[in-house]
Amino acid sequence: MFLTRFNKLEGLGRNGQIDNAVTMFENSKEQKLCVVNAAAIFNAMIFNFISIGDIDECLKYMLRNNCEPDIDTYVTIIFAFLKAPRVADAHELFDEMLDRDITPNNRYH
Repeated sequence: MFLTRFNKLEGLGRNGQIDNAVTMFENSKEQKLCVVNAAAIFNAMIFNFISIGDIDECLKYMLRNNCEPDIDTYVTIIFAFLKAPRVADAHELFDEMLDRDITPNNRYH
């Protein structure tokens, strides 16, 4: 069930159907379907926000919903900031990541 929901959210985002993805996500929260692997589900939504250029909203969305970002969350948003190019924001987010004791590994470089 998790992978199906995750894939649907990501697919809606890739097709530019962000409103439908947000609705599906909100319904999942109400049904308590986002509890397991919450960061991965939120990461799919973050990818969706980034894909439409709404970098500022993506992390706020996660934090508003009481889900802690993981390494994938931070790296995704940092790369989006660097691509924007918003280097100062990328540095700030990197520092926040380190302050939360989340350290990058060899997978990201």
